[in-house]
Amino acid sequence: MDTPFTITTHSSAASLRGLFIVDHEVVWASGSKGTVLRSTDGARTWTSVGPEYSASLDFRDVHAFDVDNAVIMAVGSPARFYQTENGGRDWRLVHEDERPAAFFDAMSFWDDQNGIAFSDPVDGRLLIIRTGDGGRTWQEIPRDQQPATIAGEGGFAASGTCLCLAGDAVFIGLGNAEVYSGEWVAARMMASRDRGENWQVVQTPVRSAPASGIFSIVFVDDQHGVAVGGTYDQPQDGSANACISDDGGKSWRMPNTAPRGYRSCVAVRQSDSGPQLIAVSRAGSDISRDFGNTWQALDDEVFYAVDFSPDGKLGIAVGPDGRIGVWRN
Repeated sequence: MDTPFTITTHSSAASLRGLFIVDHEVVWASGSKGTVLRSTDGARTWTSVGPEYSASLDFRDVHAFDVDNAVIMAVGSPARFYQTENGGRDWRLVHEDERPAAFFDAMSFWDDQNGIAFSDPVDGRLLIIRTGDGGRTWQEIPRDQQPATIAGEGGFAASGTCLCLAGDAVFIGLGNAEVYSGEWVAARMMASRDRGENWQVVQTPVRSAPASGIFSIVFVDDQHGVAVGGTYDQPQDGSANACISDDGGKSWRMPNTAPRGYRSCVAVRQSDSGPQLIAVSRAGSDISRDFGNTWQALDDEVFYAVDFSPDGKLGIAVGPDGRIGVWRN
């Protein structure tokens, strides 16, 4: 099956999961071995710009504001966030959490100042931090405002996209809940309509069980949202692996035709014929042209994350062993 991506391998051989496209020229990517990559020529060439002495860190998410300013997030213990203002020549450690249970899954920003990130539960509640100064400092929201979780429940740091912003709304996709009597439960989203001040539980039809749940969320506009996931260790299983919303995330339903299997990331590609949704994973990629209601096979390539420039001219997908795919309009 032909792919629209031209595939190359970066010499870092890193497992790449963090990805952010600023525009059709500026791209940032991140991953294992302390790897941070930056391109300023539309992914034709890449420069390694990771922090010094970070080879043991796994940067699962990156958010860039422009060619010079970016924030990266390292999973594991201690959890660490770094920030640069000069294209990665220098990095500053801006947040560190040494609690063993702290495992950050994703971060996102509303603008160049205000952002939010979340970790798997600490003492039964999602750990949520926010910034109001472009990632230079972070503050944990009060514990009584942190959403309570059920046994085993948490996020998936698969592509940095299980947290999604839509206007002032925040959506966090969860999974991995414990199974009782062989029955899986419905995956839940935590939703806030006021930038993380107050949270509500939203039920979805996606399966939640060990290694199963919601891995990625995206909104095409203020009403149409899509979530994908599935079962990581059964990547060909296409049952209960996606859901869609047409009411701004208040409710979610299964699509008429789902992606073919587990999907770790979904992104919007703007095209002349309207918005397209691309969902990728280590088990192949799918495309939807109707807000996620029906999906068709795109390719069988191995990717972990995908993103597109706002104008749709450039798409990037990243994966294991330094794998980078480039899709040009």
